[in-house]
Amino acid sequence: MDKKPKVTAIIAAAGSSARMGFPKLLHNLDGDLSVLSLSVKAMFENEFIDEVIVVTKKEFFDIALKECERFSLNKKYRVIEGADTRQESVKNGVLASSAETEFFAIHDGARPFVTQEEISNVISDAFVHGYSILGVPVKDTIKVAQNGVIVSTPKRETLFAAHTPQVFKADVYKKALECENLNDFTDDASLLESMGIKVHLTIGKYTNKKITTIDDLKG
Repeated sequence: MDKKPKVTAIIAAAGSSARMGFPKLLHNLDGDLSVLSLSVKAMFENEFIDEVIVVTKKEFFDIALKECERFSLNKKYRVIEGADTRQESVKNGVLASSAETEFFAIHDGARPFVTQEEISNVISDAFVHGYSILGVPVKDTIKVAQNGVIVSTPKRETLFAAHTPQVFKADVYKKALECENLNDFTDDASLLESMGIKVHLTIGKYTNKKITTIDDLKG
């Protein structure tokens, strides 16, 4: 590849933290570094990322801007308002991105432990395959149940837990966002899968967990 494609990272940070009971993104994990701080820092520090857009609630604008100023390393950034759903919030981020963007790297603001190796690997794979997400093999045996009764047991070796960043060609992802049932999809890859697109999976680390409940803050 002669020239590195332009990558915009979109940090989805507009959730309600309903299961936590307090604004989880502002919870400090490492000194003065909050969940949001670490997620923002990780995106800015990656060599493949040219621009960072934080999508969050209006009441967090000042905090998000300070974190961007703190870690920007002279990279472009914007803080914009989220929407009622994650997919609509990500769409807002896409619409606010630079026209030169060739790939979107979409990351959960509540995944502060992602490593530079993971970010670089998934972006590099997306450059090759067009689309790639981080994921890890599931450790437990998974049961499919209906009305309290097990109906099947999928082969564990075929099951992976989806993580972020999830990285896609910008033009194709923009087209995917035009679908009428946008909010039916629980992650970005499934949106592309609905269009018949084969999304590559990059093996990540189990440490790249999402902060969802108080238990996730323990060790």
